[in-house]
Amino acid sequence: MFIAAKGTSSALPGPSLKRPRREPTMADSLPPIPSLNSDLYSVVSTHKSLRMEDENDECGSAERLGVLGKRVLAQAVATACFRKKPLLSAVDLETLIDERLAIDTIDTWVTKYELRKKFICPPDFPPNLFYPYVGAVYAQHGAQAVQNWIGKLVDPDFEQEDPTSKRFKSADAQSPSQPPPPLEPAPPLPQAAHPNPLTPAQPSTAFLPIFNQTAMQRRLLVTWQAASTGPPHAPAWSAECIVDGIVKGRGTGRSKQLAKEEAARQAFYNMGWAGNP
Repeated sequence: MFIAAKGTSSALPGPSLKRPRREPTMADSLPPIPSLNSDLYSVVSTHKSLRMEDENDECGSAERLGVLGKRVLAQAVATACFRKKPLLSAVDLETLIDERLAIDTIDTWVTKYELRKKFICPPDFPPNLFYPYVGAVYAQHGAQAVQNWIGKLVDPDFEQEDPTSKRFKSADAQSPSQPPPPLEPAPPLPQAAHPNPLTPAQPSTAFLPIFNQTAMQRRLLVTWQAASTGPPHAPAWSAECIVDGIVKGRGTGRSKQLAKEEAARQAFYNMGWAGNP
């Protein structure tokens, strides 16, 4: 029979209930980086020299996302600096924006987020790989997600603005869901509101440029998907107009351009930018 010695315990030590402590990383000092779906992550995380395909069906290449991301980043940084409290003078505001958009600053973010370890790219790849990631976040999650992320990255005290309120109000301000009057493309659409059944092609021919211009004014991400069937000498084209990841219009035609025109016309009405067709 086992007898415990005086002053000692016969109980064997049980397993520790404490979880192993995670080693802190440099990214812990930064706001969480938004996640991406597998398709977008594959595009932005692989150097173009190593990719099997250069294009993504919805957003295209990493280079396209980089062009978008660079502009979106600049706007998000400027907004965060503009809203910084106490308010900065014009000179200080411009200086701070330039500092936050400097290559050295972006390279620091890339290093702290350990993007070079996560991305399939050469070790000396320049810090502009941050731009495609920002563009991909915008494409998948929208402008507000980018602003919340970059805002905290620029200013830890950055507060998310309530999207249901407006910072600058006027007596005749409309609800946030209504587009501002100057952006309404009413003048170019006299025949679209009352289409002539004898000339159905006329209204559609003007919708693609009008749709693109209106979407750009509203800072919406528009992508297209088009495909053709039939013999090469007589193809039948179909096109989809995708706004912020949602199909808003479909069209068919004897050419890719005609199919896109029809899809743009349908998307224009589906977005509520004009009366019913």
